[in-house]
Amino acid sequence: QEKYIAMTNALISSVDVDGFRVDTPMQVPLEFFKAWVPAVQEHARSLGKTKFGIFGEFFVEPERYATMTGRGKTPGMYGHDAF
Repeated sequence: QEKYIAMTNALISSVDVDGFRVDTPMQVPLEFFKAWVPAVQEHARSLGKTKFGIFGEFFVEPERYATMTGRGKTPGMYGHDAF
């Protein structure tokens, strides 16, 4: 995991990457992303990239993907445009 963080940070620094698309994130343990995303965002911010984007595509039931986007932690969080 630390090697992936170091590799990603080196890529951002060396080729001026502005964001990443993560393919099939459901195939990677959630614990990886809990460490990788904050580390990558912090590194990007240190380079002045305040809007560094990280997104992925996946297909699951709404109850599952809502937890990955910060929504759906409680039933009352559904059906609203902003949180």
